[in-house]
Amino acid sequence: MNPLFWLIALGLYTGLQTYLLRKGWRALAGCGAWRIFGLGAAIFLAASLVVGRMLLAWLPGPPATILVVIGNISLAAWVYLILFALLIDIFRAINALVPFFPRAVREHPRRAARAALASVLATTVLILAAGAVHAARFRVRDLDIFVPKAARPVRELTIVLASDIHVNPIMRDSHLEKIVETINGLAPDLIILAGDIINDDITPRGLERMAVTLRKLTAKYGVLGVLGNHEIYGGVERSLDWLARSGVDVLVDRAILVADSFYIVGRMDGGHGLRSGGRPRKPLDEVLAGVDRSYPLILVDHQPRHLDDARANGVDFQMSGHTHGGQIFPFNLINRLVYEDPLGYYRKGATQYYVSSGVGNWGPPIRIGSTAEIVRIRISLRPPPG
Repeated sequence: MNPLFWLIALGLYTGLQTYLLRKGWRALAGCGAWRIFGLGAAIFLAASLVVGRMLLAWLPGPPATILVVIGNISLAAWVYLILFALLIDIFRAINALVPFFPRAVREHPRRAARAALASVLATTVLILAAGAVHAARFRVRDLDIFVPKAARPVRELTIVLASDIHVNPIMRDSHLEKIVETINGLAPDLIILAGDIINDDITPRGLERMAVTLRKLTAKYGVLGVLGNHEIYGGVERSLDWLARSGVDVLVDRAILVADSFYIVGRMDGGHGLRSGGRPRKPLDEVLAGVDRSYPLILVDHQPRHLDDARANGVDFQMSGHTHGGQIFPFNLINRLVYEDPLGYYRKGATQYYVSSGVGNWGPPIRIGSTAEIVRIRISLRPPPG
C-alpha cells in the first residue's frame, strides 16, 4: 500500500489516541497509582494493533496473533470512546453558554469526571460484547432478479455470492467451515467470491488451512472469484497462487462464457487508483472486447464504484462487496455519503446491482448496525416478453 496512506493513517490514529489519553488522564486526577495504571493500559491497547501487525509480518506466532486480536477489539473500542468523549465535550461547551449541569456535578467535578469515565467504559464494553455476538452470526439473504435476454440452454441460475470473507489470523477454522457448509447447502449452480477472500495479514499456516477448507466448495459451474483490495495489499501473485490452490478460478479483467448461456466478467480491483503488482485495471470496454452482448452479462467488481461503467457497457447485473454495510456504526451512515449504492439491491437504467455486506469482518470481529450475509441470487434468464 502507498506509504503516504500509512503515514496519514498513523498520524490520525496517534492524534485521536492522544486526545483520548488526555481526557482519561484528567478524569483520573487524584487517583494515584490507578491513574498510572490506566495510562499504561491505554498505551498498551493503543499500540497493540501496530506492534501485532509488525510481529505478524516479521515473526508470526501466537504472541503476534494475540496482540492483533487485542488491537482489533481496541480499534472498535476507540471508535465509541472517541464518540462519547466528543459528546461530553459538546455538553460541556453548551453548559458553558447555558448552565444546565446539576449541582452535584458543579460542586464535585472530579467525582463527576470519574463517574462519567466509568459509565463510558461500561457502556463501550456492553456495545462491543453485543457487536461480537452479532458478528459471529451471518444470515442467508435471497434475491430474485430477471434478465431479459434471448433464451439459452440455461434459463434459471442460482448464484451464491460470498464477499469479504477476510480469512485472517484470528478467524476460527470452524467459522470458515460453517461458511463453506452453508454455501454448499444452498445447492448453487455457481459460487462467486467477490474479493477480500483473504486478508493481507494472513500467515502461511493460515493460507494452508484456508486452502483445505475452500476446496470443499462445490457448484455445478465451479467457484469463481475476483481480487479485492486486501489481496492486492498482500501481494497479487501470492494471492492468485493461494486462491488457485483453494480451487478458486480468479478472473482478473477477464470474461468467460459459462454453459454457452451467460458471461461472468471479473475485474481487477480498483484499489483507489493504485497500480496492482504491475497490473493496472483495464477499462471495462476493453475487458468486454469480443464478448457477444446478446448473452447475459454478469459483472463481479469488488468495490461498488463507477457504476455508470457497467450501465454504459450493457452489463445486466453487477455484484460487489467491500463496504461491509459499514460494519460498525456510524460508518454505515458515512458509507451513504461515499457510495452511490452502499448496500443491497439497486437499479440504474437496465443494469441491476447488488452490494453485499460481506460474510466476514475486517479488523474488529464486531458488527454494530450491519449484518453479515451470504446471498443466494436466483436469476431468471429469459427473452423479453412479446
